[in-house]
Amino acid sequence: MKSKNMKQLKWLFQFIKPHQIKWGAGFLIDIIGSGIYQICNGIALENIGAGLINSDKCFVFYGLKTIMFGAGVITITGALFWLLYGASISLFRENLKINTFKKILNKKHDIVKDSPAKMLTLLNQDIDMSISIFGDELRPFIYGLGTSLIAIAVIFYTNIWIGIICLSTFAGNIFITLYFKDKQEEAVNKRQKALENLNHQYNALYEGAAVLKSGNIYEKPIQWVTEATKKVSDAKKTERFIALKQNLLIQLFLNLNNVLPMTLGVYLYSTGILEIGKVFFLIQMSIQFIFDYQLMGPALINISKAIAGEKRIYELSNEADEDSEYGVEEVVNNNEIALDFENIKVMYDDKLTLTIDKLQIPKNKLIAVVGDSGAGKSTFLKLILQLIPWTGQLKVFNTAARDYKLEKLRSIFAYIEQTPKILNLSILDNILLGNQEATSEEVKEVVIKAGVDEFAAKLVNGYDTIIGEDGFGLSGGECQRIAIARALLKDSLILLMDEVTSALDNKSESIIQETIERFRYNHTIIIAAHRLKTIKNADYILVFKKGEIIEFGSPEELLQNNGYYYNLINNKTDL
Repeated sequence: MKSKNMKQLKWLFQFIKPHQIKWGAGFLIDIIGSGIYQICNGIALENIGAGLINSDKCFVFYGLKTIMFGAGVITITGALFWLLYGASISLFRENLKINTFKKILNKKHDIVKDSPAKMLTLLNQDIDMSISIFGDELRPFIYGLGTSLIAIAVIFYTNIWIGIICLSTFAGNIFITLYFKDKQEEAVNKRQKALENLNHQYNALYEGAAVLKSGNIYEKPIQWVTEATKKVSDAKKTERFIALKQNLLIQLFLNLNNVLPMTLGVYLYSTGILEIGKVFFLIQMSIQFIFDYQLMGPALINISKAIAGEKRIYELSNEADEDSEYGVEEVVNNNEIALDFENIKVMYDDKLTLTIDKLQIPKNKLIAVVGDSGAGKSTFLKLILQLIPWTGQLKVFNTAARDYKLEKLRSIFAYIEQTPKILNLSILDNILLGNQEATSEEVKEVVIKAGVDEFAAKLVNGYDTIIGEDGFGLSGGECQRIAIARALLKDSLILLMDEVTSALDNKSESIIQETIERFRYNHTIIIAAHRLKTIKNADYILVFKKGEIIEFGSPEELLQNNGYYYNLINNKTDL
């Protein structure tokens, strides 16, 4: 096995290591019990065969008692195996899933590469495949290897020539399995990518169902899913074809192992070298040997497939955590400049999407960020939150952003998205995501300011109402009010708002505008805006175009420039 795969397996083993005694003991008991059972069967067949040929009942009864003893041993060891092995695998599964989910939460974010489809495939397909390496697939491999070695040792002890025949077919089987291992891994990688693409299509079509139905568009989505499904099917066909070729060669060696030991045993009996009982014994052990090592081939194939899936989990584990570039600074220096940008660059897939040569945002001011769709407004806010990769120098209250602890840095900001993320929790629990330790008085204050009390009090279960994922059952304005209450409860120094009024009714927008006005004089508020009312009321206007700043200043200053803001005001239209 390649050293790279060994590193992957060594990394994966750490999750079963706390329970390795149970895990290893289970395997050892399984092999010993099966080995005793096989030898008992061989001895029983030897005695029963000799007894029947020589009409000796004592040999027959001794053989039957040996079978019963072997059956008792394997029943007890089988129960112990599942008791020990089952418990350790269950804990292994739990450890790996929790660790992977934590890693996804803590990894550096790349909103282009880290698609929901990729994460879904990783969490569902790849984790289950990884678990099978030390679980369902390794068990038959170790079982087959251990018991076949016991069988071949007994065969060699009884007759060296039949042992050589069995060992040769065993070596041929292993060679074939290893030969096809890399081909299986490559095929599995293609299947996983095809599944990721299919998951992406399902996700995109589900989210865009309203658009497709309203436009009576049905054939095209079916075509997309059909093409994605065909790629999965083709990848699986490749896997099956490789497995077919491998199994044909393995069956050839299995048939040889059936015929040659029996033929040689009969010949040795005819020449008087072996007794008839020993012939029965060797035939039984060679058959058992075939059965045992036959388990190893499919197990190795499946382990190779599992390693291909585990590779993505392993690569994820080696990615740097998002806080790896940040320092330990704890104290916020209340400098009059809240944010200071210099030589900032943001890149997606090697494409430059946002540049800021020099920009200073003063403390406790309302800054409206404007620009056409795709100009860089949302990217600018995500940059401040450290949600995307960036280079350059960013200071927060005169301290370099990367000198802070990341947790401390993010505590400075509260963020409200254009489409707020509402979790499948109660209204109260969604609001408490802003501050888990908030008092009931603090919660009461923010729900009134954000206007949540107006609709929450009318619900049957009030604030304990489970509102469902993405706020199912609530209007857009009601979801936005919950998000604002959550942000206000955090009570951060800087409030970031991404076009929060773009899809709201007049009443909801008025509540939000009042909230902004109430907090603007003791908080720095940066809002990606499109309504003229918000823009006119701002202390400063920041204009982006194609990822670059083209204007920055007070509304009065920008009106004198006859630029973007001047045209916007004179046209009297919202963005």
